[in-house]
Amino acid sequence: MAVGLLVTFDATNLGGDVTAATAVLSVTIGAGPAVTMTKGDLPKTFVVLSGTSISYSYNSAIASTSATKQYRWSTTAGTGSAAGRTTQSGSFTASANSSVTVNYTTQFQLTFAQSGIGGDSTGSVVTINGSVTKTAAQLPFSAFFDSGATVTYAYADPVASTVAGQRYTLTTPAPSPASPITVSGAATITGTYKVQVQLTFAQTGIGADSAGTVVTVAGNPKTAAELPFTAFFDSGATVSYAYADPVASTVTGKRYALTTPAATPASPMTVSGAATITGTYTTQFQLALSVNPPSLPGGLGNVSGGTHGQFYDAGTVLTLAATTPIAGGPGVGYVLSHWTGGVTPSPNRGNPVSVAMNEPQLITANYAPLVLTWAAGYTFAAQYSDPTRLSVVLTLDGAAIASKTISFAVGSDSGTALTDSTGSATDTTRLTQAPGSYAATVTCPVAQCGVLLSITHDFMVTKEDARVTYTGALFASTASATSSTATVMLSATILVNLAERKTGTATCDWVVDIGSLESAQYTIGVIVGGYYLRDASVDDTAVIVSKPLDPFITGGGFLVLSNPAGQKAGDPGSKANFGFNVKYNRNGMDLQGSLNTIIRSDGRVYQVKADSVTSLSVQPRACSIPPCRAVLSGKANIRDITDPASPISIDENATLHVTMTDNGKPGRTDTIAITVWDEAGGLWFSSSWNGTATVEQPLDGGNLVVH
Repeated sequence: MAVGLLVTFDATNLGGDVTAATAVLSVTIGAGPAVTMTKGDLPKTFVVLSGTSISYSYNSAIASTSATKQYRWSTTAGTGSAAGRTTQSGSFTASANSSVTVNYTTQFQLTFAQSGIGGDSTGSVVTINGSVTKTAAQLPFSAFFDSGATVTYAYADPVASTVAGQRYTLTTPAPSPASPITVSGAATITGTYKVQVQLTFAQTGIGADSAGTVVTVAGNPKTAAELPFTAFFDSGATVSYAYADPVASTVTGKRYALTTPAATPASPMTVSGAATITGTYTTQFQLALSVNPPSLPGGLGNVSGGTHGQFYDAGTVLTLAATTPIAGGPGVGYVLSHWTGGVTPSPNRGNPVSVAMNEPQLITANYAPLVLTWAAGYTFAAQYSDPTRLSVVLTLDGAAIASKTISFAVGSDSGTALTDSTGSATDTTRLTQAPGSYAATVTCPVAQCGVLLSITHDFMVTKEDARVTYTGALFASTASATSSTATVMLSATILVNLAERKTGTATCDWVVDIGSLESAQYTIGVIVGGYYLRDASVDDTAVIVSKPLDPFITGGGFLVLSNPAGQKAGDPGSKANFGFNVKYNRNGMDLQGSLNTIIRSDGRVYQVKADSVTSLSVQPRACSIPPCRAVLSGKANIRDITDPASPISIDENATLHVTMTDNGKPGRTDTIAITVWDEAGGLWFSSSWNGTATVEQPLDGGNLVVH
C-alpha cells in the first residue's frame, strides 16, 4: 500500500488589509486541474504520492483593501523535494514531505502630478528615479514602490512650450515630500508651475563705441554689447525698464539719444505675452563754440543759431550767425573777420554760415578789433584861434581804414574830418573859446563805423602867440636946446593870426624928461595879454631922445636885414634896431656919446653897445642941407640879452664902424651901414654885405640927423 507525502504552500507578510478571499496562488498536482488558493486557505497542505509532479504560481501584486497599497512577491523558500525553489513560479516532483513559502513586500502608490502646465508644453516634466520621464500629457503618473524604498524625482524647470516666447517654471508650493523620499505610505507629489513669457530688450542705432548702460531691466543694467537681452517673466507680473538717454560714447563729442518710435509697451508693463522692446537711438554730435578774442564783450552771446555744448542729431545743418560789429571799450569795437573750424571752406568770411553736424564740431567766430586811437605824439594843447589839430587813427585789425567821417569836439568847438589812406584824420576846427581846460572828444558814429567809437582826453586851450611890430617914433627931440622934455608917440601893431593876418594897433603918448643929458636912449618893450601872449626881448626897440644941439649926429630906428653877414649875421628878415647920439665937446676936441644896436640871430638876441667913440667925420662939415654924411668908429662890448635879467658877456673889446647918410625928412630915405668886428678882428656882424664891405641900406623905420 502506497504512503502519501505532505506538500504545504504558504505566504507571509500579507497584511490584514488583504481579504481572505483574495487569491494568492494556484497549484497543479499531477494531471489535475489548477487549484486556486486564497489568503484564507493558507497555509494549505496537499497529500501526494511520491513521484507526483507539482507546479505552482504565486500572484503578484496582491491587492489590499486600499487602492494605494499592495503586496508584491519578494522571495520564495522551499523544503524537501521543493528545496532550492526561489522563483515566484516553479515545479518539483514530490519525493519527500515538502513546503513552499513565499514572502511578500508591502508597496505604496506614489502619484506624480503637475498643475499650471497647459497643453502646449513640450518635453518631460518629471523624471523618477533618474530614468523614468513623464511629459505633461502623461501626468498624473502613478506607480507602486516598496515600503522603505528611496525614490528620487526631479521636476523640470523650466518646461518648454510650443508657443514662442512662453514657458512654464516651478513655483510654490514646492513638491512634497521633497526628493529623495523614503516610501512609508501612499503620496501624491505635485509640481506646481506658472506661466512665464519671454521679454527681449534690444536697441537700434547705437554703435560699438558706446560706453555705459543702455537699458536697466528690473534693476539689472545692460550695455549695448549685452543686447539683445532676453529674460522670462511671470505672466501678469509688472516689469519696469528704463533706456538710458543719452548713452555715452568713447568718441569725444559723440553720444546716442533716444528717438522715435518710443519703446513699447511702455514701462512699467504688465506681462501678458512675449514681446521685444526696442530702444531706438539716433547719433548726436556736440557743438563747441568759441570767440576770438576770448575777452570779446558779450562772449558767446554774440553767436546765434547754435548752443555751445549742445548735442545735435547727426545730419542736422545749423545756421550760425555772429553779431557784428560789437562795441568794446573806449574807442574800440569788434568786427567779425572769419569763422574757423567745421565750416566749409575754413576760414570762412560768410555770415551766417552753415555747419553740418556729421561729427563733433568746434567753431570759432574770429573778430578783428576796430580801433579809434589818438595819433602818436600829440600834446592835446593848442593856442586860442588856432586849429585844434586833434589827430586820430582808425584801424581794423591793424590795417588803416580810409574815407570815414570822424567827428571832433573841444568844448563847444566841433568839426569833422575824413580819414586818409593811412587811417588818419586831423581836425582843423579853430578854437573860439577862452583859454582854459576842456574835454576833447572824438567819435566815429554808427553810420560810419557800424558801432559808436568814442575817445576823450583833457585838452588845454592856451593863449595865442602874438607877433609884435613897434611902429612908434624911434627918434624924438626936445622942444629946444634948453628943454629937457619930449613927447614920444609909442605905437605897436599886434598880429594875432598869421593865416588870416588879423592885426590890432595900440598907441600911447609918452612924456620923457632927459634932464641934463643932451641925448638919451631908451629900450621900449611891448607886452601883450588877454587871450594873446607876447613878452619877448626880441621885440624890444631903442628910442633916442635928444636936444637939438649943433654940431652932432643922432638918430634911431631899425633895418630889416636882407643880406646880413658875420659870425652872428642876424636872421634874414629880422630887425636890427639901432640908436646913437654923438657930438664933440665944447672945445671941439673930444667926442662924447654912445651907439647901441640890437641883433637877432638863431633865436638869440644880442646887444652891441659902444660908449667910447674914437672918431667922427661929417661931410660936408657943419652940414645943414641934405644929403649929410657921417662916419664914426668906436670900441664896443657884445652881450647876449635873450634873457634881459641875466645878460651874458660875449666880447668886451669889439670894434664898431658905422656909415650913414641923412637925406632929410622923412627918415625912411636915410641910409646906414653897421659893421662889428670881434676882438680878434673877425667879422662878427654886417648889416648888408656885398662880399667885400658893408653897404648902406635904407631905414625901414626911424630917422637919422647929421649936423
